Amino acid sequence: MKTQIHDLRKVRMWYEVKELSSNPGNSDSKIAKKLGVDRRTVSRYKKMSEEEFHEFSMKQRVYELVLSPYYP
Repeated sequence: MKTQIHDLRKVRMWYEVKELSSNPGNSDSKIAKKLGVDRRTVSRYKKMSEEEFHEFSMKQRVYELVLSPYYP
């Protein structure tokens, strides 16, 4: 459930970046400040097509827990 919410936030962020960047008066820094993210994230999202973003969002990091050997 938590990952679904996180994925929805990423999708929403991507669409907001695309929408805000369509206005020529908005720089990456202004968009980043408005959305509360780093300007490099804005730059990366601006460069991605919808297909590339979909592939990016489907990649999930799977971390092994440090204590997993001790769990039953």
